[in-house]
Amino acid sequence: MPEPIEERDRREREAYADDAMTRNNAEWQIRFSHIVHGPTTQRGWDTMFSVIAAGMGDEGRVLDVGCGPGYYTNLVKQLGARYVLGYDISEHYVYKAQRDYGVPGELDFRVHSAHQPVEGDFDVVCGFAVLHHLDFRAFLLEAYNRNLKPGGRMVFWEPMSHPVTLAFHKFVRSAHSDDEWPLTPKDVRWMHDTFAHVGIRPVNLASMFTNAASSLLFPEADNPLSRVGDRIDRVLECRRRLAPFGQMGIIVITKPL
Repeated sequence: MPEPIEERDRREREAYADDAMTRNNAEWQIRFSHIVHGPTTQRGWDTMFSVIAAGMGDEGRVLDVGCGPGYYTNLVKQLGARYVLGYDISEHYVYKAQRDYGVPGELDFRVHSAHQPVEGDFDVVCGFAVLHHLDFRAFLLEAYNRNLKPGGRMVFWEPMSHPVTLAFHKFVRSAHSDDEWPLTPKDVRWMHDTFAHVGIRPVNLASMFTNAASSLLFPEADNPLSRVGDRIDRVLECRRRLAPFGQMGIIVITKPL
């Protein structure tokens, strides 16, 4: 018998009741900071935000799912969105988001489970490392059918099945909640089978290794070794069969008009 969604929500709420989990994850990012700040990752972020901005349309209504403390929600608002709603299951993070970034009627935050429906039509539904926390298949279907306007986009930045990412999630459990796991090739196939228009771009394939090594060898993230990895990835990321195997993936699901 499937586990009740309420139980999974409870575990996530408890895991992110304070900053401990996020802090543990950040400590690993600091050790290998060039993975986060290297040219391939920065190019991925540029693509992510460009896709979000291009999908806003005239009304510019955006839903940020799993908004956390609101940092990325605020960046989305700065792209030109007229209205952004961010929600998260953590009261701790929603309080911080509302305190630091909230603007009533323009940038709103609320405590809400992604496993429960939310009302409203949006040009863009986005999330930053949120799907791998969820029963994401049910969530995507609900958001696509209920919330996404015709011609709108769902855009997500998610950990994928790169060997290093899988090892990190398996062996460094203090940096993740019990239910988190990177998206798999099977998950990617489901997306392509379920939605008419899906694009997935891997971020950090070969550059995952070169950036990790360069963190130990160079003071700057943009260095000769990280640039070699980026040049290799520019070739590899065009190959569709490699889409599930980036350190991260940019997932774009477009709803036909």
